[in-house]
Amino acid sequence: MAGDKWIQDYDVSDKIGQRIMEMIHERNAMKRTGANPVKLNTQIRQEIKQFAAKISDLRQNLMKSARSLSSREADRRQNLMDQLCTLETRIDQAFRNETSDASKSQLFGGADGRSRDTWDEQDTPALSVGEMRAKQQLMIKEQDEGLGVLSDIVRRQKNMALDIGDEVDSQNDLIDDITDHVDNTDRRLLEGTRAIHTVDRKSSSSCWYWVIIILLLIAIITVACVPGKK
Repeated sequence: MAGDKWIQDYDVSDKIGQRIMEMIHERNAMKRTGANPVKLNTQIRQEIKQFAAKISDLRQNLMKSARSLSSREADRRQNLMDQLCTLETRIDQAFRNETSDASKSQLFGGADGRSRDTWDEQDTPALSVGEMRAKQQLMIKEQDEGLGVLSDIVRRQKNMALDIGDEVDSQNDLIDDITDHVDNTDRRLLEGTRAIHTVDRKSSSSCWYWVIIILLLIAIITVACVPGKK
């Protein structure tokens, strides 16, 4: 939808997510060559925070505008949100999987007897129990908000289905009325046709009556004009 701010924000968020994936691939390549990716890791974390904030804003804005959107547009935007959430999950998995691989390499050490990912260990602080609980609560809240949006969409579709059902019923009633009027008209046409045939038959028989009457009048006049015998 051209000029729509929500769509523009979605495009920006999607580009951020794609950029993060590219940065993660670049970081992985640096690690394989033994380079120090500390600076890039910091940039990735900042981008991930910005990406999560964008997704949260998009979800809240979608909830606010859901009632003013058509059912099809609301479904389309919800699908776009699902795609962003899937991308966020992929980013999180890619980032954490590489961190997990780094932890394994730390157990065995590199060729020089020390881990190649020591900088990552220093740059990645462990989450406390409170932080993990807050993150879980945030995820649950976002899921609840998403379910709320989905519930509104389902409720709106149900109302539309009920309205369509009422409209179909009213159209059926109208069709029944038209059918009754057509039947009445057909019956009247048949009655009118029969009446015309009856009048036509009566008109044909009355002609013969008039012929007989005229002949009788002529006979009477003839008899009256002929003089009788004296």
